[in-house]
Amino acid sequence: MNRNILIIAGAAIVVFLAVLLIPRLLDRDAEEEPARVASSESSEETGSAEAADFPPADDKDEPAAPAANSRPLNPALEAGLAEGVRQINTQVPITIDELTTVTAARLQGRRIQYRYEISRDLSAAQISSFRQYASTQNQQSICQNSETRTLIDLGGEFEYVYYGPDDRYLFSTPITGC
Repeated sequence: MNRNILIIAGAAIVVFLAVLLIPRLLDRDAEEEPARVASSESSEETGSAEAADFPPADDKDEPAAPAANSRPLNPALEAGLAEGVRQINTQVPITIDELTTVTAARLQGRRIQYRYEISRDLSAAQISSFRQYASTQNQQSICQNSETRTLIDLGGEFEYVYYGPDDRYLFSTPITGC
């Protein structure tokens, strides 16, 4: 039970930081570059959201899901990951701020994937800045929380997958170690 509370607390920390910082980051970048990202722009990051829990994206540049680790899951890891996904999915949608909403979580092997939706189009500079910010913040949040760190130490992984308007894949931030 304590593990579940700590997983939720970790997610709450990420939500809190995002509520405070994402609008400022995006507004700052909007002043610097008003151009919009073309829908044909490809992504460099890895990630996937095509599964029953995530509606398929229209963007053809979305990377394929990472290869599943062939090792059997530790029962404690399997239970912790499944419970984390269950808890998030009982709370979605979770509004982070006026632009960002968590809409689903799913388990892909030993990886929890969180689907985030951004409600407006972002410029290339905004996506790049946001990717860098999210990658750093998500890594710190997972690794500083003792429960999620334990899941990482047991071989678990986390991935935050971001989509823009019209279900267009933007990027993902996988966390495979601390």
